[in-house]
Amino acid sequence: VSAGTLWGNGIGWITNELNPNSITFSGQSPVTFQYRTQTGGSFSNTTLIDPSHYDLNGVVTTVGGGAGSSTNQRIYLFPTGLIRIQYGQTVYATLAEARTAAEDEIYIDLQTINGEFQLRKWKTGDRMKPIGLEGSKLISDIIKDAKIPTAEKENIFVLTDNDKILWCIGLRVSALSVAKETSTEIMKISLYK
Repeated sequence: VSAGTLWGNGIGWITNELNPNSITFSGQSPVTFQYRTQTGGSFSNTTLIDPSHYDLNGVVTTVGGGAGSSTNQRIYLFPTGLIRIQYGQTVYATLAEARTAAEDEIYIDLQTINGEFQLRKWKTGDRMKPIGLEGSKLISDIIKDAKIPTAEKENIFVLTDNDKILWCIGLRVSALSVAKETSTEIMKISLYK
């Protein structure tokens, strides 16, 4: 883990009431952490990631399912510097499926945000600059490429700031605001279905 500052509403209240919205942490190599399950069970300190297990209703279980099987683990950094990793709770048949499932979370560079966030349904003519493309793309084309059934198209939402689309939720993330290694203020936004 690199040293740095983690920003979040009230995240540093425990350690600094005068500056409650950030914490500073020192680098660690190797990083020591504990795994957790969804029911709160935790394990002894380790420095090794365990990609061969997942959390099945609170029970640590072998991933199985063949060579391409994957799961998404979540890393939590607490204000005290404590690190916990939560085992993935779903096994995906391929890495591509696991990556798609991870599209329900984005990390935004707050220094690129203009004004306030707005969550709204997409509109005809909406455009964004998705990661991996040189130019911009119509949201209608992103939806078409994702083969979203016609009946579900009206249920697609976008997250915007005052002048750009940051996320076509569940489909594509904007290259203009995604957090990078050099970002100093990062916000995690998750979609829960």
